[in-house]
Formats: sequence, structure tokens, C-alpha cells
Amino acid sequence: IEEVIQWGNTGLTTLNDAFNGNHILKKIASDESGSLSKVTSMANAFSKCTALIYIPENLLNHCPPNLEVNGIFSKCLSLQYIPEDLFISLTETVSFDYIFSGCDNLSSIPAGLFRMNTNATNFNGAFSGCNMIEEVPDGLFDHNPLVLSFYCTFNYCVNLKYVPANIFDNNRKI
Repeated sequence: IEEVIQWGNTGLTTLNDAFNGNHILKKIASDESGSLSKVTSMANAFSKCTALIYIPENLLNHCPPNLEVNGIFSKCLSLQYIPEDLFISLTETVSFDYIFSGCDNLSSIPAGLFRMNTNATNFNGAFSGCNMIEEVPDGLFDHNPLVLSFYCTFNYCVNLKYVPANIFDNNRKI
């Protein structure tokens, strides 16, 4: 499969590992009609989709607020852009572990990416191995007061030059 044109009325409840390892998937459709509204887990759904360059703006907007997303885009080697509102509807999701780990061409992180994820407790390895990231934006985790672990969040980010001194000021439970 090279492209998902639309999600359709599938009745799917999980997309765990659905496209994991698909090295030719170049494009995925947004979810304008709520086709993914019953999907409770997308763990590793697009992991190792090495040809995927971008994520559509409205992909997760109709998913349940507690959607499991661990490893969802890990090792997407060509991924260059993350929409700032990607996780905006996931207000009850607790774990964002390894979501973008190993995304070699990802060069920036939107400052407001996790602003609505106030119940998040884990960001383990979230950006580990993102070799092109040079700076962590101010305020990235400001709205995540329940976080317990940032284990290896920026591990192996070999070009990382700037991390705000106050990055964990609002994360008092770690």
C-alpha cells in the first residue's frame, strides 16, 4: 500500500501495527468524517513507514480522548513535519512513549504539540534518535503536570543544541 486515500466506514476498533514496516507508504488520509472514532489504540500503527513524509492535520481529531498512541510514528525515517494540533483531541491519553523515536529527518517540534494532553504521565523515548532536532521549544511540556517519566525522551538526539532551562518546571511529579 502506497497511499491511504480515505478511511471509509470500516468499524475498526484498533489500528495496532496496521502499517508497521510498510516501507512504501507515502501518504495517509486525514479523518474528516469520523471514520476512526471507535479506534481505541494506534500503537505502532505507522511505525517504520520509512517513506512517510508528513502527517495530515486531522488524522486523530475524531479518535477517543484516551487513544493509545505509543510508538505511532516511530522510525518514520522520512518524516519532516508534525502538525501542532495532532494530539489536540487526546485529552485523556496518558502515554506518549516512543511516538517519534528514530525519526531521522524530523527537524522541529511544535511548541504546542502537547498543550491539551493534561493527563499525560509518560513521554519515554518520545523523540529519541531524532538526529535533526537542534532545539526543544519553550513550553513543550508546560501543560503536562502529571508526568512521571521522561526517560530517554531526547536520547541520541546528536544535534540537539538548545533545551530550555525551565523545560520541566511544571512537571513536579517526575
